[in-house]
Amino acid sequence: MTLGRVAHLGFVVDDLDATMTRLGVEWGVSWAPVRAVRALVRVADSREPEPQGHDVRFVTSRQGDPYVKVIEAVPGSVWPPDGGDRLDHWTFWVTSLRDAVSDLERKGYALEATGLEEDGRPRYAYLRSPQGWRIELGCESNRGEFETWARESHFQSDATDPLAMNS
Repeated sequence: MTLGRVAHLGFVVDDLDATMTRLGVEWGVSWAPVRAVRALVRVADSREPEPQGHDVRFVTSRQGDPYVKVIEAVPGSVWPPDGGDRLDHWTFWVTSLRDAVSDLERKGYALEATGLEEDGRPRYAYLRSPQGWRIELGCESNRGEFETWARESHFQSDATDPLAMNS
């Protein structure tokens, strides 16, 4: 199996709003609306059989190929504050999450966590490569929803003046 094109680069940051402002100015990135959700995540090596729920805020760039996704760090989650802002993962769309995870595990990747829909169906999975890189596999069936969100306008989206972006 070949993963194909990178869908987005996932960054974990301490301050989502400050990062949006900084990257908006420095990289010329405009943003979709920030999402705040209760993420259900099953950690692969956890002693807890039930998924963990974490309140998380994140955003994606409106520009793609690949998109820039920024997640605000959440203590005790799969997105912990870890000494500052960082590139956390590369994301790829896959048609079968189960098959893709199985294939990568045969190649030496280790499953770290699975994100779940409210009904318990897998939505995405984080895996660690033998080299230590973290990747996210996203269900292709969610791609349209993601790309529609990425096209939505955010009140700070097109501001280039840092003072205007904070108002």
